[in-house]
Amino acid sequence: MLELTTLSKSGNLPKVSLSTMWAKGRFSHMSESAAKAKESGFTHIEANASVPPRMVSELIETAVPISSIHSPYPMVLSSKGIPAASLSLSSLDESERIEAVIFTKKTIDIAAIVSDKAVVIHMGEVPIDLSLKDKLCRLYDERHSENKEYNRVKEELIFQRISRVLPYLDAARKSLRELSEHSQRTSIM
Repeated sequence: MLELTTLSKSGNLPKVSLSTMWAKGRFSHMSESAAKAKESGFTHIEANASVPPRMVSELIETAVPISSIHSPYPMVLSSKGIPAASLSLSSLDESERIEAVIFTKKTIDIAAIVSDKAVVIHMGEVPIDLSLKDKLCRLYDERHSENKEYNRVKEELIFQRISRVLPYLDAARKSLRELSEHSQRTSIM
């Protein structure tokens, strides 16, 4: 939620960005959030994927510059009726992957309009048995991280991820190629 850019060689002050996620539920208008961020010493805002469409222009028009945007931006529903942020750029479902790419391209286009230099992209995940993850956490919390059961569960989780990763990685690479081609036509690289 906090982005700190170090002092540049030219001696400029560092950029310190506050995510709009901080404002969620605290303000009814982005202008109020931006004013509070500026008053608190932040130089920039990071636009999170949770900003609703009705607040996009308001955020862009504030006096606080936007340093980066999280994709997909703004918060909208996909064709499946789920949040666009739930779509995966590494999905094996080609229609989902394509729709995730479309939303990310729209985010890149918005970033180019507001002179951003960065778009934050979450590529997706490799599905694993979450009950094993929960069990591993429980064993750790109960201070059983040195026993055989803990090691067995950990090895199973590692095996699941390693054995399943390749097709998701291929889908992610395909999405990144498409996004790279699109971003080359903008100021976002």
